[in-house]
Amino acid sequence: MQVEAWLPRAAARRPDATALVADGHTLRYAELAALADAGARDLHARGARAGDRIAIALPPGLAFAVALHACLRLGAVAVPVDLRLGEAERRQRASTCLLTLDRLLADGAEAPLATTHDLDAVAAVIHTSGTTGTGRAIELTYGNWLWSALGSAVALGLDPQERWLSALPLAHVGGLSILLRSSIYATTAVVHPAFDLDAALAELQEATLVSLVPTQLARLLDAGLRGPPRLRAVLLGGGPIPPVLLDRANEAEVPVVSTYGLTEACSQVTTGGFPLFCTRVELSPEGEIVARYRPLTTPDSEELVSAVESVLPS
Repeated sequence: MQVEAWLPRAAARRPDATALVADGHTLRYAELAALADAGARDLHARGARAGDRIAIALPPGLAFAVALHACLRLGAVAVPVDLRLGEAERRQRASTCLLTLDRLLADGAEAPLATTHDLDAVAAVIHTSGTTGTGRAIELTYGNWLWSALGSAVALGLDPQERWLSALPLAHVGGLSILLRSSIYATTAVVHPAFDLDAALAELQEATLVSLVPTQLARLLDAGLRGPPRLRAVLLGGGPIPPVLLDRANEAEVPVVSTYGLTEACSQVTTGGFPLFCTRVELSPEGEIVARYRPLTTPDSEELVSAVESVLPS
């Protein structure tokens, strides 16, 4: 099934809305789309075609976001590489890729740009954290990302003026999902290169959503975070959440929503204790958590597209 390409759709419907805040720059959707198109033409000029894997070896920020969207505009598969890894492991994760991007893309000759996304096609390959061994490469389709974004919007609500802060690595699913969901929603992603306490405190006076791990929230509360005026939710996950931390957040008027996720599910699986829309979670007889992705089905693809678009900002 084909759906309208996310970034061109956002740029057409909300050209002047803020798409990205990163590296001291603020980009409107029209500007981000133009940069991504130029990047896609550069990739094409360097031999990349739809379906090719492209390693993104860039720090979290503007250049990374442009490279990511350039891959999607060309129909290439984005493979983020965590720069915190050793050189040998970075090479290994990029070994299946046609190109490795380590700079902001320039422009190139004309190229066929994707106007739609095939929901069955692979959009990105994300490596797991490797907590029980070597990280595994997980292929995530456009459909995976879209249904995850819609499920998150159902769970959290969706504000057309959303401003989602990411201080998580973009080479991991928690950070990358914020960039992709924001482009699907046509809302704002704020990308910090790493977790900086002062920068996060300042941004949380404007942010409506933020994704954090428990140690980050504890540091923010220690530093005096209290009653952020626009913040609708702190998505808190990535590790055990001490009850005392939730009590501290409640006392500081910081709204916290616990979340559980994994790479294979494009991050969120449950939020606030409930499975996301179109997701089923069970315990196996062996005590393992089993998450199943169950998208809506309809005999009329146009009906499905209309249903999807109805929950996104226009």
